[in-house]
Amino acid sequence: MAVLVLLLGGLQAVLPARRSYTLRMRGPAAAALMLGAAWLCAQTTSVGAHRVAGLGFGLAIAAAAGLVPYAGDLDPDEPAASSCLTWAGFLAPALALSLPARASVLNGDTRAVFSATLLGLGLLNLAWGTIGAWRARQEIEAWRHSFLADWGLALVGLGIGIGAGAGAAGADARAAAFLVLLSVVLVRFPLFIWAREGGPVPEDSRLGTLNVLLGAALSGAAPFAGCPVRLLLLRAATREAWPLAAALLAAMLIWVVHAFRLGRTLGRPSGRLAVGISITLGVSLILGLASSALLAIGS
Repeated sequence: MAVLVLLLGGLQAVLPARRSYTLRMRGPAAAALMLGAAWLCAQTTSVGAHRVAGLGFGLAIAAAAGLVPYAGDLDPDEPAASSCLTWAGFLAPALALSLPARASVLNGDTRAVFSATLLGLGLLNLAWGTIGAWRARQEIEAWRHSFLADWGLALVGLGIGIGAGAGAAGADARAAAFLVLLSVVLVRFPLFIWAREGGPVPEDSRLGTLNVLLGAALSGAAPFAGCPVRLLLLRAATREAWPLAAALLAAMLIWVVHAFRLGRTLGRPSGRLAVGISITLGVSLILGLASSALLAIGS
């Protein structure tokens, strides 16, 4: 996995961009280094090394996805293909799902620290993303923070899933993490691309029907993709610890504020842009209505 992260990072870093090659390779290189070091620590018999391994695995996912505390600035003039959000929205979800899937073969101390690290990073990114997107002055910053918020939900789900094991709470949490990362790849990232192609939004632009639907989809309203994610995650958190469920519910309520702001950033789309956005909304609708079938396929 470490070698694959380095190869993908190197390939993306050669694309035309405004940031330097070194700056763009910082996240993938840190992720690969921590993956390798964590794997070595996991092979030892030391309890302390096992705990360091769990910490390293969790931080590696955050570094690969460009999350807090590794999140960098997003240049609005940089091509979407070479921006840091390409990692968060397209490449890193596979790592985030495949690494915790192997947690069952890890030592118990490694699993416990891995779970706690993901849970802590998830809550941090969820708070940072929801509040940051709400307070962001520029639309591009609101989009960047919205990715952090989605990843926060995914990491909380993965953390609960590893910690709860094969129980009902663990199954619900892992299902929520799978669905939210699938939504990031198939819904949020395409909408971000469409928003970049749509150009600046006129100051007097008002919410149209499509903008309202986009805001509802991004806020997790039924019957779109975010609804089953929130229901599964709240159910899992309630079974584990009700204060965690209360914190998640508060973040989800704040989330609604920036969701409709993001829906407005696509302006009044027409032509190819309107068709693309409509297809993406259709995908979100399918993810929301057919979540059980998708989870059966994913398992």
